[in-house]
Amino acid sequence: MLKTHEGGVSVKDADSKNGTFVNSKKVSGWTQLGDGDTVAFSEDAIYELYMPPEFYEFMKKRAFIEGM
Repeated sequence: MLKTHEGGVSVKDADSKNGTFVNSKKVSGWTQLGDGDTVAFSEDAIYELYMPPEFYEFMKKRAFIEGM
């Protein structure tokens, strides 16, 4: 599961069989993501996070509007 908030983006495993990994470490609970982090939801679904400065500004505005 992914969640956006004022600080950016966090990920949490949705009780999957194989788990969710950030930079090859299994996550437990919400884990803050940063620029360049690698997120793996399965062996076939691996993503590298790219968050330019404009994204952080956009997310701050969005979180405020949505009341996050």
